Formats: sequence, structure tokens, C-alpha cells
Amino acid sequence: MSEKIIIRNGNTNDGRLELSDNGDTQAKAGTKIKWKIMDGSNVASIVDITPKSKSDFEIFSVHPKKDGSKFKAKIKHDAIDYDVCEYNIHWKAKDNSETIHIHDPKISIEPSFAPTPRSFIIPLLLVGLSLVAFKFFQHKNHKKRR
Repeated sequence: MSEKIIIRNGNTNDGRLELSDNGDTQAKAGTKIKWKIMDGSNVASIVDITPKSKSDFEIFSVHPKKDGSKFKAKIKHDAIDYDVCEYNIHWKAKDNSETIHIHDPKISIEPSFAPTPRSFIIPLLLVGLSLVAFKFFQHKNHKKRR
């Protein structure tokens, strides 16, 4: 699994970033995380990604590291359900300033048993087909009795 966090824009007044997931990433254990700057953004670069506290990076088997123009990390396969990682994104704007801005999003570990929208498709299809078959045979039996 992979989760991509797109950096859409940055506010140089308060350091906040506009992120594709609004700064609240939901990910399962074992997920690869990628931070990427959207083309056309006023964000020039990600300088670093650091934990707010030392324990916040305990969810990662591979800590966030620079890979070209993006950052990558990987959540441990045995990450604890509902655990939260608060971290800082240090970034520079395209305004030619050397100022490093800081934004503080979080990553929450989804429970491993949590249903996803896709997990409902097959049961719903089976229920729907069962109802159609039931109505079909009910109608067929009703005709035979007449």
C-alpha cells in the first residue's frame, strides 16, 4: 500500500501547508508514505521532515528521508492501531527567501480490521443477487400454484 501526500501550496505568513489530506493522514500498518510538491505550488522544496517528539517516529520502519524532490517513509507492519505520529515539515517557498517555514501535520494508524469502501462491494453484490434470485423463484413458484 502507498499513501501520497501532495503539498498544494504554502502560507509564508504562518508556515501552514495546504495538503491533499488536510494534514491528517490515515494509513494502515505497512503503508509507504510519499510527500510530493504539486507542480505550480509556491513551495520550492521540503527541507526536512522531523518528529515533534522522539517517540513520534516509532511508527516508522523507514524514517522520512529525501528521495530526489520528494520525501519517503514506511510505516512498520506491526504499528499499533490508532497510534498517532505528529511531525513537522520544514519547507522553503519560491519567493527566493532563505526562510524555512514549519507545518505540523499528523499521521494516524487505521485499525487493521477497519472496513474499507471496497470491502463492502462483494457482500452488497451477494445480497443484491440473493434478493433477485429469491424474487425470481418466488414469482416462478407463485405461477406454478395457479
